Amino acid sequence: MEKKAFKKELGNILSEYGFRYINRSYYKETEELVIVIATQKSNFSDEIYINYGFLIKVENPEIQYPKDNECDVRGRFAFQIKGEQLYSISLNSLSENELSDEVTKNMESLIVPVLDHGLAKYFEMYPELVVMANLKAKKHLNL
Repeated sequence: MEKKAFKKELGNILSEYGFRYINRSYYKETEELVIVIATQKSNFSDEIYINYGFLIKVENPEIQYPKDNECDVRGRFAFQIKGEQLYSISLNSLSENELSDEVTKNMESLIVPVLDHGLAKYFEMYPELVVMANLKAKKHLNL
């Protein structure tokens, strides 16, 4: 898949969930959070990561459009490709259908529960990911 096709397909999927493309990342706000999804090119190969972050608005009122690495809680999409779990994808080995399926699975399992039920739901579902939260988020959520 070409990089242009990848970006277009990713944008189409994320826009279906209400995300807007601003400053080279995708954003959606809830009353509690700013959620960001961003791509990152590997420094060592032609692979791409899809990172996400949750910024707690009350803890960061000065940040409107955070980068994923500025968020209180961060993570990375995982992809099941040919029976293997990967955290980066090579565009050359991925079809548009595979991209669509895998991004949708990640959105439904990681992002939608937070959109529907708040950040506490994320840690209820994935308690092992508390290590990905900064101290501000842990205090805010009493973790």
